[in-house]
Amino acid sequence: NVTWQDCIVWCNAYSEKHGLEPVYTSDGKILKDSTLAVSDHPDLDMTKNGYRLPTEIEWEFAARGGDPTDTANWNYIYPGTDIPEQAGWFSGNSSISNEFQTHTIGTAKRSTRQNIFDMAGNVREWCWDFYSNNTDSKISADTPLTGVTADKAMNTGNAYWHIRRGGSYDHEEQEMQITNRSFRISTTYIHCTGFRIARTGLVIIDTEDEPDI
Repeated sequence: NVTWQDCIVWCNAYSEKHGLEPVYTSDGKILKDSTLAVSDHPDLDMTKNGYRLPTEIEWEFAARGGDPTDTANWNYIYPGTDIPEQAGWFSGNSSISNEFQTHTIGTAKRSTRQNIFDMAGNVREWCWDFYSNNTDSKISADTPLTGVTADKAMNTGNAYWHIRRGGSYDHEEQEMQITNRSFRISTTYIHCTGFRIARTGLVIIDTEDEPDI
């Protein structure tokens, strides 16, 4: 029950709380206000080390297990498994006393190979990306942010549509599939939508001159 805009502001606040560099700005200033005018199209600096929403490609990379050479895991229907009841909480297994409910994080039976839980079910997760029904299906994983820019994105009034991934506790199993995509306007509060945070990392290639990291 959190909007895309609120997620952006929260990530900046959480970064500052932990002494990290906020990634979202507006007119060169750290974004701290969730009003529409400043938070619907913020500037993003992925060179900063603070918290942020994952891009859609980052989300799917993690949901598939993070290693495309491990095809057994990479090609699962759901994150970590082909069995929906193991992947997470959805309408087929989330009911308590005949009422669909979220469940404690990490209580799903299976995780991804990186030990990430609840990427399927529980709540859908906001991603950074703008949504367009004309998205190029061959967006480069190296430059995910260039795939859909604000000038190409769908909007209602002055508010943009953004990607959600993952399915939720009151949706059917098909919507938990890794390939399933959904979208909502950035000002939407809805019971089945939450978020997951990411940070830009540094990949160090192992060589004879460098230690294992």
